[in-house]
Amino acid sequence: MSFTATRPKFRQPPRAPVVSGYVGPGDTQSFLIWGSVARGYSAAYAAPGNNPAFTIVDSSGANSTVINVLSTGLTDTAAVSAFIGLHGTPSVTKLWDQSGAGNHWTQATVANMPTLSLSAINSLPTMVFVAANSMVLKSGTFAAVAQPFTFLAVAKRTTAINGNYLASNDSDVQLGGTTTANETQFYAAGNITSTAGNDNLFHVSQGASVSGAFAATLNIDGATQAVGSATGAIGGTGILSIGAYPTGIQYTDCSVSEVGVYGAAYNSSVQSNTRTAYGL
Repeated sequence: MSFTATRPKFRQPPRAPVVSGYVGPGDTQSFLIWGSVARGYSAAYAAPGNNPAFTIVDSSGANSTVINVLSTGLTDTAAVSAFIGLHGTPSVTKLWDQSGAGNHWTQATVANMPTLSLSAINSLPTMVFVAANSMVLKSGTFAAVAQPFTFLAVAKRTTAINGNYLASNDSDVQLGGTTTANETQFYAAGNITSTAGNDNLFHVSQGASVSGAFAATLNIDGATQAVGSATGAIGGTGILSIGAYPTGIQYTDCSVSEVGVYGAAYNSSVQSNTRTAYGL
């Protein structure tokens, strides 16, 4: 009597689930202040799926609702759609500072709040500012920042107004547009401009102030578009405002999805991460 040995079948070990990791600008560069209505600051901020990005209200200032960053890294636009279905077009009363510094941008008067538009920039939301309505969001006091520092904005301008995407009133640092069509400016004790940022199109703009020299970089090609020199003290202190100058001038017809300030020279990895996130 003979026996044929039977080999036991080899079983593959169970595979660990594949998780696609979100990478935000904060995973590349530490920011002093950063906010977005479209996405999360970092993988750690997105991971819980319930950290706040912005707060919206209805046209009467009621029904305040916090919109969170999902674990995907994007903001919860489904919650915004549900809000719109119940209450109409939302206004943004607070843009949360996701950097961890807790210096949020706020506006208490409904008429002066930007409205929120869904699917405005490659299916991602944006805040819409109207100059005639004096729309602006303001931070609390922003601590002094020595050179180098960089202002960043994901924004588009709809009218050729000398206004700001992001501005500080202490050292008079401004990133925005001029009265010339298609012209973006970065001002920090001196002014440089570039016509690479066409109006009515979203761009990733960065203005960096570094050891007496500064440069503005636009997302169109990811390259430095203009370079100039500056004299005098340059800081980045005071109140930081979105959509206007903090003292209530230079309101801007524009859409802004993301803004931030970091204490370093222009970082090309931040530019690349931001452009990729918005499909620009």
